[in-house]
Amino acid sequence: VINEGWQWEGSVAIGLDYYYYGDKFWFHTWATAYPYHYALTDYIKDMDREMDHDIGIILGWKLTKHIGLFTEGRHLSYFNTKDITNAHYEIKTGLNFVIF
Repeated sequence: VINEGWQWEGSVAIGLDYYYYGDKFWFHTWATAYPYHYALTDYIKDMDREMDHDIGIILGWKLTKHIGLFTEGRHLSYFNTKDITNAHYEIKTGLNFVIF
């Protein structure tokens, strides 16, 4: 059921994060599950939702004192129902430049 207006909800979040930072290499990985949601407004009470999740990893390498590389992968799955799947995948890579 889709209605106009603000949609507010609360969710239970259960997750794990790990972060490592070394001299030449760093990474951050996480996994978060949202098994239960409760509506704070009347606009979304009739939705039969599945469990949402967010999983990802970021890897980084220091090449010099001022230049580094990173890559990130992430999978998000939010607001799924038995009829609708809202999966989102991201892959990023980039260059870091430290000024100081």
